[in-house]
Amino acid sequence: MLVSDVPLPKWLEDGMSAIIAAPSAINRQPVTCIYRNGILTASVPEKMESDLIDLGIAKMNFEISSQIGTFEVGNGKSFVII
Repeated sequence: MLVSDVPLPKWLEDGMSAIIAAPSAINRQPVTCIYRNGILTASVPEKMESDLIDLGIAKMNFEISSQIGTFEVGNGKSFVII
């Protein structure tokens, strides 16, 4: 799921497409991305043991697809453009 307060830039659309297309541990896709004030964060609810694994899968697929940065390590952390 994505929450945004503005139209999405192309790199963010590409990254979100990769998250949606990627598998998750048990096909729940629990990752929520929030794009506000030019900052993208990704988080999971941590209700299941696999939630953090799913977060890592989503972050990696986003990074590969967007090709402009990396996520900080941890739940709810930001994407850093390099």
